[in-house]
Parts: sequence; C-alpha cells; structure tokens
Amino acid sequence: MVVGFLYTIAAAYPLLKAEITYTVYQKTQSHAINEEIDQCLQSNGNYDLLIPKIGIVAPIKTDVSVSNEKEYFDALKEGIAQAKGSNLPSEEPGNTYLFAHSTQNIFEIQHYSAYFTLLHKLELGDDIYIRYKENTYHYQVSENSVVKSFDLTPLQQDQSLPTLTLQTCDPPGLPINRRIVTAELLEVSPCLIN
Repeated sequence: MVVGFLYTIAAAYPLLKAEITYTVYQKTQSHAINEEIDQCLQSNGNYDLLIPKIGIVAPIKTDVSVSNEKEYFDALKEGIAQAKGSNLPSEEPGNTYLFAHSTQNIFEIQHYSAYFTLLHKLELGDDIYIRYKENTYHYQVSENSVVKSFDLTPLQQDQSLPTLTLQTCDPPGLPINRRIVTAELLEVSPCLIN
C-alpha cells in the first residue's frame, strides 16, 4: 500500500509542480518570464511559442505527422509540434495547429517536454505569441474547450481567418479527452533582432 501511495505521488509530481509554480508566479508577479519572452522575441530564432500567462517559451518543430507515432513522440521530446498539413503562421487565412504533452508520469517526464500542462488556465482574451522567421504573431485566446480524444473537429476548424489551435491531453497526462485552445490573430509585427 505504501509503494502504491508513493507511486501515485511520483506520477502526479509533474502536474503538482506545474500548478504550484503557476500559483507562485501569479502571486509574486515575477518578471523573469516576461524578460525571457522579451529576449526570445528579440533573438534570431526560427519558430517559437510564447504564452506569458502560463510561462511557456518553447521551440516548435514543423511538419510533424499526427498519424506516425514515432515521428510525433520524437518531436515532442524537443518541444512543441506543428501538425503536418496545417498552416505556418501568416496573415493569410488558415489554421496553425500545435500539439504537445501536458504531463507524463515520473518515469517518462525526462523523455518528453510537457509544455502544455497548464493550458486549462488560459481564458478568453489571454495573449499568445509565435515568433516565426522575422515576425512576431500576436494571437488572443477565443475559446478553451475539451473534446473527446477521437473528435477530429478541431483539425477541421473554419479556416477563413488566421487561427492558432493548441492541443494536449485532458486531464493532463491521460489521453481520455483533448484540451483545445483556439486563438485569433490580432497583429503581426517585425521581430527586433539584436
């Protein structure tokens, strides 16, 4: 029984750590993540996702097949993946579809980047930024919902506007449902290169 209890605590550790970090960040209003975001936006990187509210600054790997398990697991070890066939960030109509882990058990956490653990904290109007090549794309959250894991509707959203879709497991670490965050493009501005 003690071993079972310890295993449960160990498995829940990544989620508990993310929740505690978020709570402390919100209460202290730390500027560290904002400085890191500013530096990232000013650097000469290629493709990154930045979400100030939940402290995400992460690289994005392009053209990752959602049907090739080895390919998407390899991509998720490095960061966030963009679904193959979805649009790259642009002012043109289309959907940029990104996915990442929300968490893993204690034995797998070192092998995968669990960037999307706190997606459930995002609310309407929260800011999301993508830095792609020479531009920063500023999105604003328009929807945060949960769908069944087999529901392909999020991949087939209206593409008459430039849209960003983020996807992860819900509840975190369990592929029962999918958390889907949709955001609309507000503006595009040139990156400030050092």
